[in-house]
Amino acid sequence: MYNYSSGSYYEGDIVDDYFTGKGKFYFYNGDVYDGEFCEDKFHGFGKYVYKSGDTYTGYFENDEFHGIGTYTFKNDVKEKGKYHKGKRVGKFVHLENEVYSIVIYNNDVISFSETMDPVNVPVEKLP
Repeated sequence: MYNYSSGSYYEGDIVDDYFTGKGKFYFYNGDVYDGEFCEDKFHGFGKYVYKSGDTYTGYFENDEFHGIGTYTFKNDVKEKGKYHKGKRVGKFVHLENEVYSIVIYNNDVISFSETMDPVNVPVEKLP
């Protein structure tokens, strides 16, 4: 275990003095990251749980959401799609109150949204 003076701490693999491999990082503010690390950064597959109750499960690169992931808000609204350097890009499937929508993001800003019949949502896209 590696402890910080702030109260944050890390439990997991350490290689050549770096957090590398599988591990869990507990932030002083109550957030927790559980997943893969590479040279002290979130890198690979993992889950980030915010103290607020929101969660992100998916891929990380250099401490940022990067690749396919699902963001679940504390009120159980879910979005699944592709992230690039921490920002939502392209088509996401959005699920809220059992209503599916296709949302298109351009640099983390919604550029299009349309409600759709869940029968037409491909299974691999479901959050």
